[in-house]
Amino acid sequence: MRACTHLFQKEMFPNRATNRMTEPESVKPKHRTPFEDLARRVEMTRDARFQANLRLERRQRESNLMVSILSLFVIFLSLIPNFRTLAPQQSQLLLALSVVNSIFIIITSLLESSGGFQLKGEALHRSARKIAAVYSRLMLLTPEERSDATKIGELQQEYQSALDDCAFNHDNLDHYGVVCRKPSLSSSISPFWRNGFVYPVRYFIWEKSWMSLHISVLIVTGIVVWMSIFPNEPQMDEKIDAASLHEPENK
Repeated sequence: MRACTHLFQKEMFPNRATNRMTEPESVKPKHRTPFEDLARRVEMTRDARFQANLRLERRQRESNLMVSILSLFVIFLSLIPNFRTLAPQQSQLLLALSVVNSIFIIITSLLESSGGFQLKGEALHRSARKIAAVYSRLMLLTPEERSDATKIGELQQEYQSALDDCAFNHDNLDHYGVVCRKPSLSSSISPFWRNGFVYPVRYFIWEKSWMSLHISVLIVTGIVVWMSIFPNEPQMDEKIDAASLHEPENK
């Protein structure tokens, strides 16, 4: 009876018995040897920390540039009364805008000093060089040594020591950047984000997101100054001229 039932199911549903056997290769977990797993982690960490060093150097330069731009903008706001005739309300508005931009200068300076971008970048660069030395030794192993658990254990300890010597760690942004450029190191990121066009745009937006508030303040301040002060200048001159014509002459 069981044989007849099995034969009936096989004829009616020929793919049911083979569904598990026809599983695509892409969903099967890839088995790595201890050497391959260690080489993958070392390479990923090395590239991530080198990239973190470059990103922090850019952040340092951009922070200094943003402070300079905000400072020049505040100087420009303070010079407007020297070549524009302002009403009392306009002077108060100009003062408020100067205060807001000055606050952002202070905040950016504090973040720059407390962030220690240059210090972190140098420390991560030294760590990346140590990890690169471990990776070079891994690549020089013979096929027999790659199967030697003792040899792999020694290099694992050197890799862990290089990690422990650095007090800082790279950000997730740096890790994702490496994985997107080298998809073979990990399959956890969607192929869409590994696209040659999508990834650079996403990385740029993610890296520069800290500047969004500063740029917004500059744009809003510029629009407010343009709409509230400069277009009203001719009207203010006419009012002043009209007021001077109606003043009684001193006899």
